[in-house]
Amino acid sequence: MENSWYIKRDGLHHFFCQCGTHDILENNIENNSSFEIIKFKRDEIEFSKIPNLFYPDNCCKLCGNERYLDMKSLFFEAETRIWSEIKWTYEIKENEESWTSISFLNVPIFEENSTSVMFKKLKLSTAIISKYGKSFYTMHHEHFFEKSMIIDGKHWSLSQFLHEDMSQNILKFIIENPLDSIKWLKEDINSLDELIFFLEYPNICFKDIYFWKNSKYFLEQYQSYQNIESFLDFFLNHRKEKSLRKAHFNAYKEMMQNGGYNPLVDYIFSRVIEDRNHLLKILNMDITIKESIFNYSSIADINYFMDFLKRHYHEKHIVRFWLSITKEDLTHFLVRDVINLFSADEMRVELNENFEKTPLNIKAIHDELMRRNRRVCHTENKVFIYSDAMVKAQVKLEDISYVLPINSQTLNEWGRILHNCLFFYSNKVFNREITIFGLFVDNKLMYAIEIERDIIVQASSAYNKALTSLEQEKIDRWYKDVYLGMVMQKNNRV
Repeated sequence: MENSWYIKRDGLHHFFCQCGTHDILENNIENNSSFEIIKFKRDEIEFSKIPNLFYPDNCCKLCGNERYLDMKSLFFEAETRIWSEIKWTYEIKENEESWTSISFLNVPIFEENSTSVMFKKLKLSTAIISKYGKSFYTMHHEHFFEKSMIIDGKHWSLSQFLHEDMSQNILKFIIENPLDSIKWLKEDINSLDELIFFLEYPNICFKDIYFWKNSKYFLEQYQSYQNIESFLDFFLNHRKEKSLRKAHFNAYKEMMQNGGYNPLVDYIFSRVIEDRNHLLKILNMDITIKESIFNYSSIADINYFMDFLKRHYHEKHIVRFWLSITKEDLTHFLVRDVINLFSADEMRVELNENFEKTPLNIKAIHDELMRRNRRVCHTENKVFIYSDAMVKAQVKLEDISYVLPINSQTLNEWGRILHNCLFFYSNKVFNREITIFGLFVDNKLMYAIEIERDIIVQASSAYNKALTSLEQEKIDRWYKDVYLGMVMQKNNRV
């Protein structure tokens, strides 16, 4: 028995201590019959300003323990509660197709018509990792995973904490009992996601590739290249000039040391820029710009934008344009917003037929394309449909109300209030490619956040201004404690 438990049955209060003692009390905690047992000192609790925390009056006669888990509130009550410590255990099984990990608690169960009790395993969650790189995750008690824990003074949703703990547990088991196809990894792996990646692509035997950004566009090519050098040659479009190859490889090494290579940049430019000298300048671009310039944009939209630039401007001006991009432009998402405009057929037609040539800098291009986009903005009012998980993520937390737009007219109105490009994202929201939340304070729209693939890719206030650190911390807590918990229940996968 790893936890101590409190259960009320037939008017009696039962305390099952982790030392094995079973106490039965009658009415001495009647006023506080619904409580959470926590490990904090009282001054820590008062400092954290957490409401509705109660202490039991019982103390184990044998070991002095006062900390018990309330069985009813933990598993069967919907109200969100705060806990300090819960101990669970795992069972892991392996067969020819997969590994299965089950987390569970040993809980006291009363036998029918009896005061005797037995401890039984209550299943919390199940993770299945196939040996072909697929994964599935199921949580078995909805109310349990709505709770939170406080660890080192920070809130952690139980769904997130157990999920991460379970991932590390099954990762350790697989590494200690590896398939032949992943033995080359040995213990040089940090996450279950890494391991699943190499299970899915067993022909890849160089670990660097996991840290490449935007690599999803090149999944089909993974199986064709057995080393980094040959794959890099593909991204450079098999250009033979020694100066280009040297610059490319040096930039690759520097980007890997800085956090990860972005192959999409070299792939696009080596196919668009023909002049060797111009391409050399792009390959030597500031890596902090290069590693993030195309993040969160599709390769199709990037190519549409490149075609647009080549139709209206000379190659040397296009290169100068990209080399002039600053970190501020990326932080304000000017590049991303411009590229994403080209995802709409109507916008591409409008620009091809009616674009008025403007000075080639990101702010001028951004403003002109936004003006053009307003002309072709859809008059149809599309109604947005959301999953139950997204709907449940609409809460009020720390004075901020998180609200989903009902339709494209709502999104257009939000864009007008915040003076940004929200109105453009109607199609992406309608197609469920992204999710937009409006953040209201005192019923006034103050910020908007954009979520893609369950990651916040943009959060800003009016005029695309960056958030303050305090604002960002509040949103981060909502994302961690509310959104991620809902998403894990929705996705049911590790």
